[in-house]
Amino acid sequence: MAAVEGDGDAELVQGGGSVVAPAQEVVFDGVPEAFGALPNALIILVGGYSPTGTWGTYTIPASLVSKDTWGRARATTASVPFISPITGDVLAPDGTVLGNLGPWITGSGHVTATSGFGNADWAIGSSTDAVHPTDQGHEHIAHMMFDALELILAA
Repeated sequence: MAAVEGDGDAELVQGGGSVVAPAQEVVFDGVPEAFGALPNALIILVGGYSPTGTWGTYTIPASLVSKDTWGRARATTASVPFISPITGDVLAPDGTVLGNLGPWITGSGHVTATSGFGNADWAIGSSTDAVHPTDQGHEHIAHMMFDALELILAA
């Protein structure tokens, strides 16, 4: 992670499903560098989202749950807030849960293979992708991020 020196107000550091070791260490271990370059900024770690949620019988892949757990622990160690799109938890720097927004993506479908439940039917891309958000999905994620940031800033 390369922090840019300046007077930034906030920096969101997100690790996703494509971020694997050792890259996840680089992403999350870059927090001290960000503190040094942006001493007045609020640094927030954000876990990755799962393109399919826990609705119905589908469960989130263990690899994504593991990354979320790892990021949550890393945030608490670094004393920075953490947002989990997988669980919906929003954590204070000490690890206290400030609130839960629910999983950001639910269901096991996508726009070309709907399952009839959850928001993945419209939030996740086509059968050639079935992982990345659609325009509507990005808008939904932005709204969820806004709600999570409100919880952090109110604490």
